[in-house]
Amino acid sequence: MSEMMCDTCLAVDDFFSGKRARKKYKKYLKSGADQSTKKLIAAIIEKNVEGATLLDIGGGLGAIHHELIEAGVSHAKCADASSDYISISKKEGERRNHSDKLSYHFGNYLDGASEIGNAEIVTLDKVICCFDDMKELVNISSSNATRYYALIFPREKWWTRLLIKFGNTMFPLFGKDFRIYLHPEKEVESIVIGNGFERVFYYNNILWQVILYGKKN
Repeated sequence: MSEMMCDTCLAVDDFFSGKRARKKYKKYLKSGADQSTKKLIAAIIEKNVEGATLLDIGGGLGAIHHELIEAGVSHAKCADASSDYISISKKEGERRNHSDKLSYHFGNYLDGASEIGNAEIVTLDKVICCFDDMKELVNISSSNATRYYALIFPREKWWTRLLIKFGNTMFPLFGKDFRIYLHPEKEVESIVIGNGFERVFYYNNILWQVILYGKKN
């Protein structure tokens, strides 16, 4: 486990901890991943994951990496800035009896990217919206994907802008340094396409957009 932290990662670790993390895990055990994550998991499984490797950046309690291991992924690396989420994911791995197929990296993915290395599938589920500067994160993470690269992030709509503005106004009132950021889809996609990918799946709901990219031949 690598211990690499930055100011944003410290805010993430503080926000996604304790009662919040336990509540989300309880909900996951009851009803599974949320709708957007389920859509992404299904889209990836359709591409055949048997024997593939996975890097789940900001993997949280493990909805993506646990489900994809069940679907045939041979090994999953989870990089996350929340120590409580990592603890929960380990617990879930033990419950599912596939802990031997998991490895964890705690802290700032960018600081440990070279150590963590690449994977056939790289996923970032609701991660880039936690970082002000998404360009380096998207560039490095997509460069480390050899087959598929997947993102879930907020749609660029007036209502998401309003919700994010409201949330960012409220967080400091509760003593939280965590913030949410809205990144233009075109800017995100231009980086991914520049690293040799093309869009192979798209889905959106009122808040989130789910995009799966495949490496061009």
